[in-house]
Amino acid sequence: MEPKDGPQQVNPQLLQDILESEEQFHNQFDRNSATFHGGDPTAVPIGGERVPESMPTVYDKAYIEKVSAASSDITQYGPEYVDIHETRELLLELKKTLAKLCIPIEAKLRIKGKHYDKEKEEVLLVVEQEQLKKVHKEIEVETEKIAKSKSIDFDTRKKLLNDLKLVCDGALKDYQTKEDFTTYSFTVKNCSSKVFAAATKLMEAMKKIKRAKENAPKTVGTKEESKEESNAGTEKKSEGKFEEFKDPSKDF
Repeated sequence: MEPKDGPQQVNPQLLQDILESEEQFHNQFDRNSATFHGGDPTAVPIGGERVPESMPTVYDKAYIEKVSAASSDITQYGPEYVDIHETRELLLELKKTLAKLCIPIEAKLRIKGKHYDKEKEEVLLVVEQEQLKKVHKEIEVETEKIAKSKSIDFDTRKKLLNDLKLVCDGALKDYQTKEDFTTYSFTVKNCSSKVFAAATKLMEAMKKIKRAKENAPKTVGTKEESKEESNAGTEKKSEGKFEEFKDPSKDF
């Protein structure tokens, strides 16, 4: 007896197993996950041998510590610099999220073209749809943060929000043809380019603040500090005069 047409009942346990497997797979490549690279932070072996401890980088330890200390304390450049830095990090994270958006949509189109039996196709489509919803939610959250940012100028922020709205509105549509998906993928790429341009603009602003801070004249010390330095100089000068004095009796 042939099965009746219509939606098939998906095996809940099979669906749950696939979703968990999918999640575990993605976590292997998520730096924020405890299972990133299997939880092993060891450097990847090259040529059958591990990277020597003396060769993890071309820079010496002192230089790395100096750069790390300078980059870790961004507060030294003021609150405006910190705000711009945080907004730029948000934009770069958004760009990464946008890069993940089209992957499940394209996967759904491939699944539909494979002509699987209805139950298997339904399960695979649900898995990709769940992944798509997850990425879509991330973009919505990041968009809300950008809307509240004061570090991005009004015109740039307005254009970004408009483009992100187009991306979010089209993300959950059921694309039936490759042509329709291609049109949407260009929308995503165009938005991603604008996000990166905004991040680059913020980097220039950060450099400007940093240069101004580093080139600013050093503040003069207090009167007490100047007095102490003056007294120290006088004492040193006096010591020098005593050293130059010779006892005439020693010449005979």
